[in-house]
Amino acid sequence: MDLSDVPTADIVAFGVFILSWLVYSLAVDRSPWRHRTLSASMDRQRLAWVEMMQTHEIRIADTNILAGLQQGTGFFASASMLAIGAALALLGSSEAVGAVLADLSPATADSNALFEAKVVGLGVIFGYAFFKFGWGYRIFNYASILIGALPPPEAGNTPEVKRAVARAAGFLRIGGRNFNRGLRSFNFAIAYLCWLAGPWALIAASLVVLAVLLHRQFLSQSVRLVRD
Repeated sequence: MDLSDVPTADIVAFGVFILSWLVYSLAVDRSPWRHRTLSASMDRQRLAWVEMMQTHEIRIADTNILAGLQQGTGFFASASMLAIGAALALLGSSEAVGAVLADLSPATADSNALFEAKVVGLGVIFGYAFFKFGWGYRIFNYASILIGALPPPEAGNTPEVKRAVARAAGFLRIGGRNFNRGLRSFNFAIAYLCWLAGPWALIAASLVVLAVLLHRQFLSQSVRLVRD
């Protein structure tokens, strides 16, 4: 796979893609405004949920909610595996697919090596998503155990009860964080797919995905409803 003659426009486009992903991750996870995001607001709601759950004698509804979280995470983990398989199949048919794309848009036709590199990158993105969803699924499984170990309501508000609630809420928060990062990978994979249409398409798609995700985290109606 010889990539020594990669066009400058493709290098710039890939840089914009990586920078967009990095900017979003820093804004949501590391910036001074991270506490005002939808994800941070939902973390606070997770703690409130576990605190309320600890006062319930019967927790069937709560376990059903947790089962729904696990099922959703498991679904996306399975979807990631299917996407990885599709990328491998596309890699095996790179010459045929590249020829079709060249017929559709001769001006943006790639060399076979560059096309293969793009497909490999797509597989890496979905592989990253699989590990995030897979770990999130396991964390939610651990959270269900910690929820089952919550002291009964009559235990009161002792330090032991507070620690048990904090542990369960912490695992739910970590599971949600991994789920969000896996879903983030899916969103940016949509932008990455646009690279097949040319470098300018990748630049435009990366910036659009960045703007949409930032709006959802900081300015959407959802965050306004749950923000403290």
